[in-house]
Amino acid sequence: MTLTTILEFHTASDLKIGFTENFGKLEITVDDCAMPVNTWDVKFDIDCSGSMEDICKDSKTKMQHIQHTMINILRMFSECTTCKYNVSVSTFDIVYNLLFDFSEINATNVDEFIEKIKQIYSKNSTNLILPIKKTNTEMQNRKTAFPTNKQLHILLTDGCDTCNNNVYPELEKIITTEYDFIAFGFGKEHDVKALTIMGKNSNCQYGFIDELENAGLVYGEYLHTVLYRLINNITITLEDGEIYDWKTNTWSSTLSIPGLDSGVSKTFYVRTNDKETITGIISGCLESDETNTIKTIDDFEPLPDLIVYEGDTFYPEIVNLTTHAYRYKTLDLMFRSQHTQSNCEDIAMKTEIRGLFEEIKKYIEQNNLQDDLFMKKIQDDVFILYKTYNTPYFELYASARQRSQGNQNVCTATQMDDTNVYNNPIMMRSTHAFAFHNITQCDAPDDDLNYTIADNSQFERSCSATVSKMMRSISKK
Repeated sequence: MTLTTILEFHTASDLKIGFTENFGKLEITVDDCAMPVNTWDVKFDIDCSGSMEDICKDSKTKMQHIQHTMINILRMFSECTTCKYNVSVSTFDIVYNLLFDFSEINATNVDEFIEKIKQIYSKNSTNLILPIKKTNTEMQNRKTAFPTNKQLHILLTDGCDTCNNNVYPELEKIITTEYDFIAFGFGKEHDVKALTIMGKNSNCQYGFIDELENAGLVYGEYLHTVLYRLINNITITLEDGEIYDWKTNTWSSTLSIPGLDSGVSKTFYVRTNDKETITGIISGCLESDETNTIKTIDDFEPLPDLIVYEGDTFYPEIVNLTTHAYRYKTLDLMFRSQHTQSNCEDIAMKTEIRGLFEEIKKYIEQNNLQDDLFMKKIQDDVFILYKTYNTPYFELYASARQRSQGNQNVCTATQMDDTNVYNNPIMMRSTHAFAFHNITQCDAPDDDLNYTIADNSQFERSCSATVSKMMRSISKK
């Protein structure tokens, strides 16, 4: 495995980003490697409540799409020649049903388990607490019996818990960091707060699937972050500088990230008063290290100035990080827009969002960046933020776009063609997160922005070969 670290600072015109320190970009790249050889215990919990019979745009039910994706995942596991996958699948509504216990999936028996997946049917309401508690116990038992196995829990749901009065405090207590956990919420009606709680801890992720027809692409990308992970428990530490954390919208001398997988390139933002003295260290645990020892993976300092010769003059080459400054400003705005407290703040925030959209639009036009995918995704983020602001779907889309931009995912929420997303009664969040009440003083979302959101297929070519292969394998596209 080769890890490349590059730190450089903006030297062009003033960025106007709200602070006077030097603005820099830290880029960490991992080369494309084979999947680490492991034995995995993978547990799937599938929501089989009555809403899973809802019809999608392609006339298939939600359950049919989940079954299709599950079948593709099982086939992918059965075809893997380097890793072993012990899979267990359960369904849940108001009761918990173990469809089949942990079994190694291979070419000989995969069709047997696929037939079991095809027998899942929908009924009743939803209990989100039940499958997590059950799986915690099952995973503890597996860890006792097979201590060297890696563990992954995947929960799939489209709704809200209708069986527990105190679901949020209960989730806070039962979500564990002992193994990898991915919670997928699909459709606009799932409980954003519940899945946000599920995905906020280390080794935990929350993925929003707005269009089940393309769910396989999302599953593939998230699975890759776990199955192809090469470095765990990473800490980036700076001396004489600070690094930005998009999750908290704060700057600090250290930043922790769960891991880095094969073929990824991640960009982080740093600031410093003195570009000459800033240095950094990346520490973590290599997946190949059976002792799980945290050690220094790389150290870095700013790139030296490149010297340009023109005529008889030598001068440092200008480094222009304006596009990255716009990404930082977008992440900052996505965080702050989800934490406004009053009607007056909401009105000012909506104006600020519109202002940033127009600023980005102007920059793209002036610099002929209409085909630049990096800027396109940023512009999409701000547009969706603006069009959903003060609607019931704001938290859903704002948090989803913030996660995908912060984590630098390929797939993100793009399906905004449903007029219900824009045209519901205008709402304002109360001081209690994810709660809403009607307001009348804030203008409704305007319809004067002539803009088209990109679909995820436009960004797929920017991902690594192994990510693309896994996404296509599960989606069969």
